[in-house]
Amino acid sequence: MVSSGSKGSAVNITQVQACLGQMNVQGGRIPMDWGDRTATEFSEDRHSPAARGFISHSYLEGLTPWEMYCHSMSGREGLIDTAIKTAQTGYTERKLMKFLENVVTCADGTVRDGERIIQFLYGDDGFDAVRVETQRVKPLKGADAAMVAMLREAEHFPVPIHRIVQNMRDIGGVGHTCGTPVHTGNEKLDAFISVHTPIMIPSTRKIFEEEIRSRLDRARVCPYEGVGALAAQSIGERTTQCTLNTFHFAGIGSKNVTMGIPRLDEILRVAKFPKTPVTTVRDRAALKLRHVKIHPLQPQEGDTIGNYWDFPDGGITEEEAFHRWGEPTRMVLELEDIRGIFEYVAYSDTPGRYVCDVYGEIPEEIGVPGAEWCKWIDDHVETTLQDLDKIMEICECDTLYTNDIWKMFQTYGVECARSCLLIELRKILDHYGIYINSRHLTLLIDAMTCEGTLTPLSRHGLKSSKASALKRCTFEEVVTVLHDAALNNEVDLVDGISSCVLTGRVAKLGANAVTVFKDHVVEKKWKIDPPQEEGADTWIPESWMLAPASPTYEP
Repeated sequence: MVSSGSKGSAVNITQVQACLGQMNVQGGRIPMDWGDRTATEFSEDRHSPAARGFISHSYLEGLTPWEMYCHSMSGREGLIDTAIKTAQTGYTERKLMKFLENVVTCADGTVRDGERIIQFLYGDDGFDAVRVETQRVKPLKGADAAMVAMLREAEHFPVPIHRIVQNMRDIGGVGHTCGTPVHTGNEKLDAFISVHTPIMIPSTRKIFEEEIRSRLDRARVCPYEGVGALAAQSIGERTTQCTLNTFHFAGIGSKNVTMGIPRLDEILRVAKFPKTPVTTVRDRAALKLRHVKIHPLQPQEGDTIGNYWDFPDGGITEEEAFHRWGEPTRMVLELEDIRGIFEYVAYSDTPGRYVCDVYGEIPEEIGVPGAEWCKWIDDHVETTLQDLDKIMEICECDTLYTNDIWKMFQTYGVECARSCLLIELRKILDHYGIYINSRHLTLLIDAMTCEGTLTPLSRHGLKSSKASALKRCTFEEVVTVLHDAALNNEVDLVDGISSCVLTGRVAKLGANAVTVFKDHVVEKKWKIDPPQEEGADTWIPESWMLAPASPTYEP
């Protein structure tokens, strides 16, 4: 079952045969709620794997009573999480559908919501997602190196080039080295087809080019396709796989950030004050912004700085430090890192509780308020500071980024905010291993940014996007919307989906968006009456030939 992909995974097999593993409650191990232990059967301050919820038995072996209890704790959290997130994801999908329901493709290739142009080309390529295939790049011998460099290991295109080339080989006249390039008007698609196109005889080459043109024509998205509703369903359905786990750690030593459905809700409603804002910049100078309040503790007997002066920071000896700054002040600080706070400090190597000899002035606080978290992680600085102007004063702004989309919009403009929306949505989906075709995400993002500002997916967003009164009243606040529309003498042209449903009209969507006109003059001129059959059979049965009626039957 697992190998075929029908149901189950390696985790299920492991739990059946090997062990269930670690049980999690609220994002951590089983908490020590019973005084200083997890249960009465364990001694105080017992942190063994079994005491903290690690189940070493499998389903085949059976669980001990304590393991069964831990398993039920974790299972209950999953059930509650599933029950609550169903309602929240349902509301999210309804907001998406209401916001995008009128978005359709047009005959000129654009994507529009009424008169508003959302995209000039659907998905940036104009192709229907159903026709696009994932294909491995296997360039032929003699392929152009510049074209090969443009391509990744796998590409998504509507032309199944490997199958087409194999069909051409069946016809005959096909070589094994790369032939002349193919031109379709799309640079990357041209490169993909060209590096896989072998040399051919003219007759086969003509069939080959006609097949490619045919495939591209069939792959174009149909005019008046309801791509907005399609995007809303595609995104909404996949969000049900997210959880309500608000926090997760982005990496070792990294600050926890909001994820899952709460973060998706923040993005869609364009929250101006996100719960866990994080700013990143690839410049160590940003570490100077760290905000620290100095609360020194009195040193206890036996507190020393150890052998610090054997290997001092900066190569300064104790005598040089005394000559430059005078007598030091001994104190104890409970901080994660004390470097960069004072003019010079000699300290013990005990992170979290530093015994320090501080030289020079001792400030009450340093840094910028808001930058309480400021740390170098991998190749960048992470900080909670959202005052981007302060960061720009001392850092290069080329690598400056924050997950606060509204702040990026205010600082850099709508194009930057559009990119941030895509990045943040991708972060959520990638965390849960969810794949959504990029054309659905870009359609949603373009609909939110096409007015030149950020439009939230809420009743206020519908109002600012100048949605019709009937559409707004089918979402929320029915009486209020209709009352205000009547007071303001609003006109509804009844051309949207919601408006047509309310009034009983057929929406102009899909095949109903076009009209067939009947030319009576042409019909009369070219009308051909159906042929009259000679000797048509006019025989009908006599009454006595029919079966007698049932005694209880009355006509």
